[in-house]
Amino acid sequence: MLCGVLFSGDQIVLFADKVLKFTGSGKMKYRYLMITDFAIYLIDPETDYLKRRIALAAVEKICVSELTDNFLAVIIPTEYDLLIASARKNEIITAFVEAYEPEVVSSNRYLEFTPIITFLHPLLYLYVIVYMICNGSLRISTECV
Repeated sequence: MLCGVLFSGDQIVLFADKVLKFTGSGKMKYRYLMITDFAIYLIDPETDYLKRRIALAAVEKICVSELTDNFLAVIIPTEYDLLIASARKNEIITAFVEAYEPEVVSSNRYLEFTPIITFLHPLLYLYVIVYMICNGSLRISTECV
């Protein structure tokens, strides 16, 4: 089903799950979200057709809420942004960090940081974030969609 979607350059599937995608008109649609080491894929679960492919190089940043909701926004300056909801939000962010190191922004009081090390174990990644918070290396920003 999904194995025929990969393009050249993709070597590893880092994350795959069914997510809820929000359209520009406010409608909600289920999609398979697949993150590889090269791109993000959104696949229609009813037809198994590829609906959208986003190169990781096009992703500027990821916005997440500090609240206990499941919302995640992927900001793509050259295209329209992607707003999704998933109970596996932390795993999605970890897959993004492993794949490309995008800027991750936590909304409400936006905490902004760019991960330096790739392919971190999730607990080590959490340790790096806590260390950065304790040292004051996280910048506070007020911009995010």
